[in-house]
Amino acid sequence: MKFTITKREVEGVTIFDLAGRMSFPDPHIQPMFAAALQEGCKGVVINLAGVSYMDSYGLNDLVAVYKATKTAGAKLILLKPNPNVKKTIEITMKTIFQIVDDEAAAIQAVR
Repeated sequence: MKFTITKREVEGVTIFDLAGRMSFPDPHIQPMFAAALQEGCKGVVINLAGVSYMDSYGLNDLVAVYKATKTAGAKLILLKPNPNVKKTIEITMKTIFQIVDDEAAAIQAVR
């Protein structure tokens, strides 16, 4: 499955819906997030429900987005990763990412 990123706004919160494999050589996600932060976005939700696989390349992208949001004073929440993707994130970076399974809760968390 080709990797895709879709941006949408819900109640003033930017949500990025990711789908496919977050692995080399798929495109980096940072440019879309950087543009949203430059537009003044203060809350970002990354919906990982459609991500079927993530390797160190995908984790690197998440860390880059985390650093950018922190530098911009914004909040970042990861939404609904499948069990394998969630395990990959929790094994390596559990302490830096907040993961939730409900979109409404994610929106509240970034406000």
